[in-house]
Amino acid sequence: MEREEFKAKAAKRIDAIFDRLDELEEKKEHASESMKEEYHEIIERLKAERDDLKEHYEALKSDTGERWEKVKSAWEHASDRFAEGFKELGKMFD
Repeated sequence: MEREEFKAKAAKRIDAIFDRLDELEEKKEHASESMKEEYHEIIERLKAERDDLKEHYEALKSDTGERWEKVKSAWEHASDRFAEGFKELGKMFD
């Protein structure tokens, strides 16, 4: 995949991730009292990972040199961590 194509896909993914996190924040209000604390902890961790992901995305957008593969790999790793957090939240409602 070429850089520009990867950057475009990353941009779409980060927008979707941020939208999904906003949706999860709203759902927190509908969680049972026993689940709210755990739900809140997971969301707070996801917010920290979101900030990390945003930093990797900014590096991804601006890097055009030899570091491209390293920056791309860091983005993919951060994105995968974020996806794992979503899965963890999903298990709470199964």
